[in-house]
Amino acid sequence: MEEKFKCLVEWMQVIAYSTKSVSFGQDEYEFSDEAVQRLKTKIAEVITRSREETSKMEDIQGLLATKDRQIFYLKKMISRLVQGLRRSNEAEQDTSKESENSEAQKRLHYLESQLEEARMQLAQFEKGSSHPTLESSALHESFRQSLADLLNRSGWICVDSEEGILGVVSRVLITLSSKTEACSSLQSRLTEMKAKLSDFERKIADDDYRIEHLEDENSKLCAQLSRSSHKSVEFSPCTVDLEGCNAKLIQFLHELQDQLSIDPVLFSQMGITDQRELVLENISKLTAPSPAKSDCDLAPRLHKRIQRLQDELMSRDLQLKSHNQKVAKLEEQLAAARKGETEANEKQAFAEQRIARYRKTEAEATKLKKEISQLKTQVKENSEFQMHLEEKLERIVELEGTVKNLEEIRHRQASKIGELIAARDAEQAATSRKLLQQEESQRIRFTNELHETNQLLEQLSKEAHELRNFRSVVGRLLGMRVDQLAAPNKEIIHGVERLLKEAGGNCQSRSTAFSARSVSPRKALHSSSARIGFTHEYCEEGYAGTPYHRSHPDFIGRDKSRR
Repeated sequence: MEEKFKCLVEWMQVIAYSTKSVSFGQDEYEFSDEAVQRLKTKIAEVITRSREETSKMEDIQGLLATKDRQIFYLKKMISRLVQGLRRSNEAEQDTSKESENSEAQKRLHYLESQLEEARMQLAQFEKGSSHPTLESSALHESFRQSLADLLNRSGWICVDSEEGILGVVSRVLITLSSKTEACSSLQSRLTEMKAKLSDFERKIADDDYRIEHLEDENSKLCAQLSRSSHKSVEFSPCTVDLEGCNAKLIQFLHELQDQLSIDPVLFSQMGITDQRELVLENISKLTAPSPAKSDCDLAPRLHKRIQRLQDELMSRDLQLKSHNQKVAKLEEQLAAARKGETEANEKQAFAEQRIARYRKTEAEATKLKKEISQLKTQVKENSEFQMHLEEKLERIVELEGTVKNLEEIRHRQASKIGELIAARDAEQAATSRKLLQQEESQRIRFTNELHETNQLLEQLSKEAHELRNFRSVVGRLLGMRVDQLAAPNKEIIHGVERLLKEAGGNCQSRSTAFSARSVSPRKALHSSSARIGFTHEYCEEGYAGTPYHRSHPDFIGRDKSRR
């Protein structure tokens, strides 16, 4: 500390002697206040610039951090989209497989049921092959009718004739060929869309690689900015030292003021230069040579003073050179920072362009997904229609085989029947007429019985509806909800019995009738017994409509009386 204080005192003495006017040509060695003030202003400007540059560096770092967050968010979005695409593809594949399996099982069950029905029909036809020609022709017509109904149910308008069935089958084959062509075209289009999707995924991978490259460049720029900020702060110790020297100078001036016994109030109101001049005047007065001394003593002192001032001037020049070098370095750092800022702006613009391209590619991807989904639905529909047509064709081929077999059976049966008819016509012409008459009479009787039974059923349904209405009315009168009862008949009977008991118990005390909405239980029982008796009688009549009861003597008399 003593050495530093000595250096400071010597520096103050140099400043004092440099500012003092010398009479013998020493003005060229003066170090003026203006030069010091300019140096101070330059140093202050450099410090302000360095602070501005550090603030700009901090802003750039904040922008880079925001860009890093945006890039990370975009990466997350890209990964989510890729995962969504994979999941959607897997889900579509699973759903398509499940739907195909379920449809195949349904078709298999349907085909098995149809095959069983055809086998049953064939068994019935083989069993009834010994019957006469009318039954075989009826079976053949029913088979053609079932085939025509099957084609009509599947959407093909068909007439129950062999020519109509063959025409519909030919049309089905034509439509099947056209649908197969459409399916092939859709499959080719699906392959093209898959190729486009693979190209789009490749583009996404390239974008990811470019984003990673931009992140690396961003980290490099951040490192450069951190290094440049450290370099810009290198000049701060010099400023701190200068401020400390200034404070020490002021303190030294106050100490000299105390030693020289100067008025403190007047000294505090002066500036630094005035204080320095006042102190130098007092020192010069104290150190002024007496007239007794000779000029020989003054010359070496002046020479020493000149040498010291020259040395101080050289040191000041060196300090100025070092300060100029530092200022040049700071300007270079400022240019590098500006260059880094321009590069960061360019990177930001490039990143925004990449984001716009990514959004555009994302929109194209959504369009491609929609087209792929539409194509998948079309292919699925076409495949379902194709499978349906294939099943129909298989069914048609089976039916054609069965038709051929039935035609052969029909021809054989026709030949046999022809022989039997010839023999029968030759031997039993009269018996055949009797049999035909008996069959006709039986058919007429059966039709009459069927008509009567139908009428009886209609009447029974009406009676049942009336009985249900009557039950609901009785339940409503008794305060019950018939629809919500588990056993409504029992509940209504118990209610009527309870009402009869109450009526029997209160008949002596009550003289008035029920209200307009109530009905006496005796009338209700009478009407219900009448309805039940009528229904029982009608059921007996309907049951007596069978052939066995019609032959009974009791039924004959009742039937005559009814007619």
